Amino acid sequence: RNTPKISFIMLFGLTLMTIGSMIYCLGVYDWNCDMFFFLFYVGQGMLIGGMISKNYRIYKIFKNTSATPVVIRDSRLFLIIGLITFYFCLLFLFAMLTGFGAYVYTSPSNSLYLYVECSFESKFWTIFMETLVQCSSIFLRLIALIIALLTRKVSRSYSESYQILIVLGIYVCIDITTVPLYFTLESGTDSAILRAVVKFIHIF
Repeated sequence: RNTPKISFIMLFGLTLMTIGSMIYCLGVYDWNCDMFFFLFYVGQGMLIGGMISKNYRIYKIFKNTSATPVVIRDSRLFLIIGLITFYFCLLFLFAMLTGFGAYVYTSPSNSLYLYVECSFESKFWTIFMETLVQCSSIFLRLIALIIALLTRKVSRSYSESYQILIVLGIYVCIDITTVPLYFTLESGTDSAILRAVVKFIHIF
């Protein structure tokens, strides 16, 4: 538990995610599509990176079987968080360079129905980037979940693994139910509304 700086980073990341989610609820415009992408996923990088680094330290210390004590410096944990956050910053930069923004679409089932979505001008880039971002997020959460499972029996006086395990378990269950549903919904009037609802639930 002696990692207050990392806890502050996680709290800051959660704050960024909350602000990004609130901005996303204001409507679909170019500016808030960009702000949502940056704030939500960079904040998620800080939050998940913090979970991974905290449990990584506990795992290395309590799974050590040698007589030599293991010392994990904060700098190594900050590096883990920094690398994960930098990865999402690169995804954001790539999204900006490939035309991410708000685009108006016509429903195939009803030509009078128009809807606006945060996406790319190219359908290929939309599918590619959504898949890459979601798979990256799920992969990192699974890593954090596995480490939390391995350290779940460590006393709660030294570790927050149990609490992190519960949060990540809920997170992964939401991923399993909402992500496949979002990608399998077809374009259309009702589907566009349902996709928006599913995305909203997944974000919050």
